[in-house]
Amino acid sequence: MADLEVLELTTLTSSSADDFAVLRPLGYGASGMVVAATCNRPGVPTPDKLYAVKLLYNFSHEYSSVVLNNSLENEWLVLSRLLPHPNIVRFWAQFVSPIPRSFRNLLPEELRPKSVYRDRSGVSRPRRGQFLVLDHHQKNLADWINQSSLPISYDITLKITEQVLHAVLYLEKNRVRHLDIKPSNVLIQNGNRPVLCDFGCAVQFPDSSFVLEYSRGVHVGGNRAHLAPEVLTSAHRCRHEPSRHKTIDYSKQASFAVGVLVCEIATGDHPLPDYPLGFTSSGAVQYTARDIVPLPEFFPKSFQSIVADLLRCDLGKRLDLGEAVKQLELCCVKRQRVTTVGDLQVELRRVKQERDIAKAKLSAVASERDSAVRELRAMAEQCQKVVSEFDSLAQHCDTLSRENKRYRRERDGAVAAIESAYEASHLLQGQLTLVTRERDLAQSKCEELQSLNKRASLKEPIV
Repeated sequence: MADLEVLELTTLTSSSADDFAVLRPLGYGASGMVVAATCNRPGVPTPDKLYAVKLLYNFSHEYSSVVLNNSLENEWLVLSRLLPHPNIVRFWAQFVSPIPRSFRNLLPEELRPKSVYRDRSGVSRPRRGQFLVLDHHQKNLADWINQSSLPISYDITLKITEQVLHAVLYLEKNRVRHLDIKPSNVLIQNGNRPVLCDFGCAVQFPDSSFVLEYSRGVHVGGNRAHLAPEVLTSAHRCRHEPSRHKTIDYSKQASFAVGVLVCEIATGDHPLPDYPLGFTSSGAVQYTARDIVPLPEFFPKSFQSIVADLLRCDLGKRLDLGEAVKQLELCCVKRQRVTTVGDLQVELRRVKQERDIAKAKLSAVASERDSAVRELRAMAEQCQKVVSEFDSLAQHCDTLSRENKRYRRERDGAVAAIESAYEASHLLQGQLTLVTRERDLAQSKCEELQSLNKRASLKEPIV
């Protein structure tokens, strides 16, 4: 081990959660949360190196701040006993530490209250959590498949399959079964190098028989779609007939899981649609070779045969990992050295098929491009019509604006005339009032004169 690697291992082993600067969450699983973080502990060789730090969900005891000892510790116990392997996620350290706020803030909402407790004086304190420090990788195989054009080429599929088989065979030599091999649990490093991760369901068996005694309440594995038929069948029988069935045989579980994974890499789909529910009868899982969706035709027959043998339902006929590695190495040799005319013809047919698939994809892309161009032209015409309508509306608005100004001038003139008429009316009203008063005064004088005339006509003395 290089000096820098020893220094890195020593520094990380003595670290705590407070020594890590959390950058972002990477994923959430049933057993824990994984974040991307850098280590700022003095002595770490590369302070800017990213690590995947996993916080296990085993801190939720109601009255204690002590981490529980349970099956969630299984992952680091398995990984810590393995020597580094290029296709298995590198395990650096495990420690128990108070959970910092930077981790608590990223926990699922329902778990955040459980990450703290109140001491006897009523003060809220963080619980102690169990942390794993692992190598960080940018993406997993599931994301890589979703972002790739399907089907994946034979060369890439062969390269990934070979490395995954070597990783699983290495685990087998250490009496370990992963039990949850699926695209989301395979990381992809530069150069399409696969790296197995998430050993939360992994088991290190007591011997190489890979037979485990069934215990009620214990998970028999991870995703059921990647568990071998005999595992699912045995688990059902152990649950329902415990007097007759007490063990589960995992000896060929890894072969089946790798076979499923290879098909998912090549085509993006499970080779047995609706597995296992669609193939279950009275708890027993059964299928035939005809039920398996074949790989694309441009894959060599020898490679297709290996995958078909990995997926056999019959445990006795299913290919074991060692033999699968040997046969796959032959495929790699044939791939590197195509010597015979027959191999050249097969290779030529495969290349032509890949070329035809590429042409079909290119044609589809060209068709989509032409359709997009037509849509853009139609949109451009619509935009031109809208611009013309907008110009027409603008001219109409200018006309209305001019008319509005004219109407305003006319209104202002009318208002001025009304005001003048009102003033004249007010003046006339005053004059009318004066005339009315003078008229009333004249009438009064007339009445007096009439009264005098009457008196004069009667010859009444005038007093």
